[in-house]
Amino acid sequence: MPAALMPADDRVTSILLWIIDDFLELNGRHKALRAGYGMGELGADSFDMVELQARIEEELHILIETEISVDVTFDQLLKLVRQAIDAQPGRLAPRH
Repeated sequence: MPAALMPADDRVTSILLWIIDDFLELNGRHKALRAGYGMGELGADSFDMVELQARIEEELHILIETEISVDVTFDQLLKLVRQAIDAQPGRLAPRH
């Protein structure tokens, strides 16, 4: 697992961290979330992932084309979210 912490200085990363923290009830532990952490390692199961994907799409007003699995890492999820945002310009302020 990579040792680097995810940069929280851009809006998309910050929002995604907040959504995951709130949805999985991490109580602020998202601040130590590392890029390679899988959602399963954070306590999510396959049903949670369906609901989490819907929450991310609703909060960010995007559509993620692929089904997100419990094995997805935070950095992979962030990449999927960024791709969905890029596919729908004007939905969210540009990232840094």
